[in-house]
Formats: sequence, C-alpha cells, structure tokens
Amino acid sequence: MTEDNKTVESSNHDIHSFEVSELTTSRYINPYRLQFRHNSQKRVWDGIISFPSVSCILYHTVRESVILVRQFRPVVYVNQLLESQASNQNDETKVFNKINGIDWSKAHPNEAFTYELCAGICDKNKSLEETIKEEIMEECGFDVDIKNVHKVRSFRVGVGLIGCLHTIFYAEVDESMKIGSGGGNQYEGEFIDLYEIHKDSIREFLDDESKQKPPGLLYGLMWFLYEREHFLLKSKK
Repeated sequence: MTEDNKTVESSNHDIHSFEVSELTTSRYINPYRLQFRHNSQKRVWDGIISFPSVSCILYHTVRESVILVRQFRPVVYVNQLLESQASNQNDETKVFNKINGIDWSKAHPNEAFTYELCAGICDKNKSLEETIKEEIMEECGFDVDIKNVHKVRSFRVGVGLIGCLHTIFYAEVDESMKIGSGGGNQYEGEFIDLYEIHKDSIREFLDDESKQKPPGLLYGLMWFLYEREHFLLKSKK
C-alpha cells in the first residue's frame, strides 16, 4: 500500500484486556534508590538499571527511502490515559499515582503506536554491530554485511531515570539483501510494521505531530538530512 511516497506493510492489531499489577521482578529493568551528598545537602535519587541499546538509520538506496518501524508502545498508552485523567482533575499528583484506576475507554490503543528507528537492547554477548545487524534482520528483513554498518554516534538516554548508553548506526540496503518480511521476533512477542518515508518527505514527516516519534528518531532523521553527506565523505577518506 503506497500513499504520498510512504509505504506501510501493516498487520492486524487487536489490543485489549489490559490489567495492571505490581512489578516485583523484571528481565529488563532493576529499580534502585541512591542516597548521596551534593555539597552539604543530602539528596535522594531513584533510578533504573537497564541494558545499553542500539538503533539504525536504515536507507533503501533504490527506493530512496528511510525504513522505520511502527509498533504499539504500552507505556505510551498508559501515559496518554493518565494525562487524560489529569486534565480533568484538580490534583494531578494524585491522578498520576492512581494507575490502578485507569479508565481504559479514554483512548484507543491505536493512538499509542510510535514510529521509530530499527532498534534493540544489548542483552546478549554480542558486539554493538552484531546486535544491530540482528535487529535489522528481525525487524526489517534485510541481511546487512556487518562491515557496512557504520557507527554514527553514542549518547546517554533517559538521563533522569536510566542514563544508559545508546548507539546509533547508519546502513544502506537494497532488495538484493532482502531475506524476509521482518516484523520482529514473534517468540519475544514483537508485532512490528514497516514504514518507509521517501527522503523528500522527511521534513513533512518531522513536522507531523499526529505521528508519535521518540527523540532518537527525530535525531536520526535530522542527522540524515543535515549530516549524512558529510559523514559519507569523511568515511571514504
């Protein structure tokens, strides 16, 4: 299905029957409380230990399109609902603490799909390059030679709560590398749609606030527009 130079490979999503429970253990995060002194003042800070992560600005050279992923993000949905409740209450603090009282009818799950770079966490004994190569294969269906996966930049994410390292890569693909339909690892419960945006439509896409985007995608697309050519020239020297 093609519309305005954008291609969506969409699958059916039937999302319902939400329940909230207390988090006691998790494979992915570990909360902690840190106490320390800053000059003479005692401070307390809550944080979460999580895995480093990687993502990739994936460019299809023939279709001249950046390949993105689109998926349902449950925590975005929860926050949308809490924000909706808060807008109707005088005491926002109390509303945000009442996650068990969420009215699930206030927003449709379809509103909590986000557009992102192909990405994943580094939870295996593999290099960053090997990790993103695997994610590109699982999520987008392309087998990219690891030597053609180029590091763009590393930075810290969620600095108020997580602070772990995130690394963005750049890679180019064409149909000769296509080995599958992508869509994520179903054994890990992933349901991912592919979304292509032509390079000439990126600025319009960035300004479209109806499509929810995390900061990593915003940075990646801005890098593609303004730094990619310089990056490619420098890498060839």
